[in-house]
Amino acid sequence: FFVTYEEFRQPQDVTRTRTILTPQAQAGVFRYEAGGGVRTVDLYALALANGQLASGDPTILQLLADIRSSTGTTGSVTDQTDPNLQRYSFNVAQRSHNRYPTVRIDVNASTRHRISGSLNWHTFGSYPDTLNNRDPVFPGFPVAGNQLSERINVSTSLRSTLGSSLVNELRVGGSGAPVLFSNELTPALWGGSSVANQGGFQLGISAAGISNASSAPTPASRNAKTLLVENTLNLTTGSHAFSFGGAWTQVDIWLANQTLLPSLGLGIATGDPAEGMFNTTNFPGASTTNLNAARALYAVLTGRVNSISGNAGLSEATGEYVYHGERFQRGRMREMDLYASDNWRLRPNLTINYGVRYGLQFPFSASNNSYSTATVEDVWGVTGYQPGCELSNATPSTCSLFKAGTLNGKEPTFINLGKGVKAYNVDWNNVAPSVGFNWTPTSSNAFLGRLMGQQGDFSLRGAWSRGFSREGMTNFTGVFGGNPGVLIDASRSPALGNLGALPVLLRETTRLGPPAFATTPNYPLSDTITGDVSIIDPDLQVPYADSWSLGVQRALGRTMAVEVRYVGTLSRQGLRVYNFNEANIVDNGFLQEFRNAQANLQSHIASGCVGAACSFAYRGPGTGTVPLPIYLGYFSGTPAALAGSAAAYTSTLFRNSNFVNPLAQFNPNPFTPAGTNSNTGLAGDPT
Repeated sequence: FFVTYEEFRQPQDVTRTRTILTPQAQAGVFRYEAGGGVRTVDLYALALANGQLASGDPTILQLLADIRSSTGTTGSVTDQTDPNLQRYSFNVAQRSHNRYPTVRIDVNASTRHRISGSLNWHTFGSYPDTLNNRDPVFPGFPVAGNQLSERINVSTSLRSTLGSSLVNELRVGGSGAPVLFSNELTPALWGGSSVANQGGFQLGISAAGISNASSAPTPASRNAKTLLVENTLNLTTGSHAFSFGGAWTQVDIWLANQTLLPSLGLGIATGDPAEGMFNTTNFPGASTTNLNAARALYAVLTGRVNSISGNAGLSEATGEYVYHGERFQRGRMREMDLYASDNWRLRPNLTINYGVRYGLQFPFSASNNSYSTATVEDVWGVTGYQPGCELSNATPSTCSLFKAGTLNGKEPTFINLGKGVKAYNVDWNNVAPSVGFNWTPTSSNAFLGRLMGQQGDFSLRGAWSRGFSREGMTNFTGVFGGNPGVLIDASRSPALGNLGALPVLLRETTRLGPPAFATTPNYPLSDTITGDVSIIDPDLQVPYADSWSLGVQRALGRTMAVEVRYVGTLSRQGLRVYNFNEANIVDNGFLQEFRNAQANLQSHIASGCVGAACSFAYRGPGTGTVPLPIYLGYFSGTPAALAGSAAAYTSTLFRNSNFVNPLAQFNPNPFTPAGTNSNTGLAGDPT
């Protein structure tokens, strides 16, 4: 037996820099540079004169006071160029503590049987978790998280000598790596402490250009564990050494995530009665940037809420959505292999190795009912699926995801990927052969004899093999985790129409609850216009690699040798993410319509419109503008047949301020990893 224990401790300091308000700004006095000097406006006095709220929110004011107090305990405060902001720098003390126990035991159960086992159970801990920015944002603040993880590996074997030329070895092993990120966080840290009380919310005071008082309330944990059973029978007979065997592998993964509480966005929403205070009459010489900063500072100080970001997680136990509840993703993949090989000593100086392995990799499947998936037709949406267009050599002019007026497909929906349901079809043809040789020739030829030397001095080796690989489990959970089902949005905002009459204030706690949301998934689920559709190719092929080598070795005396070897590897069918968002804006007419919209806007400006009131909409015959059926369809869902009616363009979305150049965000490569607003799929590389 063998036992060892090691321990690693590392203390260190990490420097952090935060942005805070100046004492004047914290008291409601806004300062800005204009006319060669610094001007001041008392925001509370301005609000009082305009009949608006003229007092700071108690929770916000106490939070800012706690921030100011914490800066006096350590570190340094320096002024910034913005007269309302200061920079605060300090050190965070961080400690790492890792343990490495290892055990191995070997038992000769009899003269024919030997049992072996080993265990590695390594634990890692760091507090606070500065790697993921889970340290206190300010000294003494309560929200801080740890990172705890383990690396567990167990291996056991039974080696049995069944005869003079027959040996069997059975191996059973497993591994796991649970990781806990900030699992000690609780909602009470945001509302029950005497310091940095945020009223039970993650307050977005960063709207005023300063650092929030805490990191996000999002603890998480995960684990991927593997179980392997393998048996190999070795038979030696004559010049052959055969090996026959099989293996079975099971990989399970789970991910637990939770948002503990809502996040409040602070700001003055459109339609807030305080919006009109922020003009150049009240702020002489102020720029647009100055006005926006003053508006944000007033909103933060008075606790004006312009959004409540929340979600509802699907409970694994009840199958119902719980407001800010914990949500679990679970998945599984199994693999079975059969193999045979022979080490054949064909001649005393020539050995040939050959064999074959057949691997059956069963598809990824869900282990609970949290996931949803879709079909290829859903990915292509209303235009309709076009076979062959998912390949990298597809013709852009004929494979456009968006074709104006073409509605051969359907609006995307999602179905449940239930427990035990396979995410794609089985790939049955995973045969992996291998062959190699080792030859130590000699020659009676004078030149070759000197080149090769005596028997055993010169050796030629070569091999070729194919091996199939199993992808990381997050390649699969990442696809389905982004689809609706595990999580639904439960936010409130003016854009969603559920925030309520403005202003909404932090001190009005009864107005800050959750919105109405569905308590259970109702499949098929629909998608939002800005959402993603992510699937896995139904005929996904298992990736593999071909490897080969060729080498020559020559002994130089009794203590030295020189070897030249070539080694090559070629990966095939590697998995990749295809982004089927629109990449061709020429053939579908959008580029020309964008230019038409530009011309409409210029025409309206020439007619005398001012600022945001200018529109790029079609305004009717004789106005120098043209219809925009694509823009109209996107903004309002109006059919192209009605694009010639100026009355269809009344939406404020056609205002100048909403006219964004799509070419600024245009990505000409449709095969890059998917970002936001994507229809994506995981597929084998067609090359």
